Amino acid sequence: MTSRVLLITPHFAPQQGGVPRLVTAIVDSSCARTQWRVITTAAGSPAACMSDAELPTAIRAGVDVRRVAGTAAMVASAAASIAWLRNSHGRVVCGHPYLAPIAVMIARAARVPVVGLGYGRELVATRATHAVALAWMRRMDRVVTISTRSADAVRLLGLSSDRIDVVHPVFTPPWATHDPARREYAAAGLRLVMISRLAEGYKNFEVAIRAAGVLGRVGIVDSLTIVGDGPRRDALESFARCVSGPYVRFAGALHDQQLAELLTTADVGVFPSRESSAEGGFEGFGLVVHEMGASGLPVVVGSAAGALDAFRREFCVSVPADDLLAWVNTITVLAQQPQQRRAMAMQGYSWGQAIDQAATARSYVERIAA
Repeated sequence: MTSRVLLITPHFAPQQGGVPRLVTAIVDSSCARTQWRVITTAAGSPAACMSDAELPTAIRAGVDVRRVAGTAAMVASAAASIAWLRNSHGRVVCGHPYLAPIAVMIARAARVPVVGLGYGRELVATRATHAVALAWMRRMDRVVTISTRSADAVRLLGLSSDRIDVVHPVFTPPWATHDPARREYAAAGLRLVMISRLAEGYKNFEVAIRAAGVLGRVGIVDSLTIVGDGPRRDALESFARCVSGPYVRFAGALHDQQLAELLTTADVGVFPSRESSAEGGFEGFGLVVHEMGASGLPVVVGSAAGALDAFRREFCVSVPADDLLAWVNTITVLAQQPQQRRAMAMQGYSWGQAIDQAATARSYVERIAA
């Protein structure tokens, strides 16, 4: 009998970002042998914004994707799936920790196991409603998460280690870049790039902005380009004008082709995320580290939280996330060693070319089915 899996998730194609890509890839990798039903609040029709070649396999294969508006509609649609799940050798997959109460109750009613997916900061309660939802996580049969740091957060919710699996989300970048061997490098002054939503404080933009200002004034850095958008943009732009002057620019959100073009003119990627005890936030993994490395950039990585799992010695340099002097010194050394930078760029690009993202998705499916 083909197993049936009910996925309840706020994240699914055509949404962009690491989590929607991961969740969609899990369905894609197993839809030929698993009967999926996806209930999601992710709006939009993939066919309206993607070419046929870009459409997820799950969409092309006609997977039952039910797009609903709001939590109440999600609960109603999930409840209507109980009979479909029962006696199916199936299970419920919870695509976000805050949906744990819905997933657990549906699984219990259908008498099937329930498996949760966990990522990063949402595993730490910052509101009373979040704490209530997260308390239901301990009732899950298994939780699959993306990093050692995230697994620690799941354990604090009350799950034993034998019910937790860690699978790193290793995917090829959604943008295409050229072989770095054909890249034109700047004659003087490194062009730094940082890619992030401009939201959480733990992203630690400030240390990168300060480092760019210090090194820009002595000619070691030409510019720092910050790609992304979000509620902190105005405040960060004001901060950058005060401490770094003309050496920092904000590019906003870019389409894949625009980002590919930008990365071919960059020299070094920076990923300064830190662990924020005040904010209760941390980086779940740091997929952007891999994406910049696979695009042919050496990457300077803050040694904190999930970024420790994303770190790859072939193309990364690790520094204490909040140590401005360490950032300044590390970037200075990279500027003085162009051959090392190019070697790291080539190793990152070659590593990216060898990524088998279907294998990553299959690893998640295996843990879900365990």
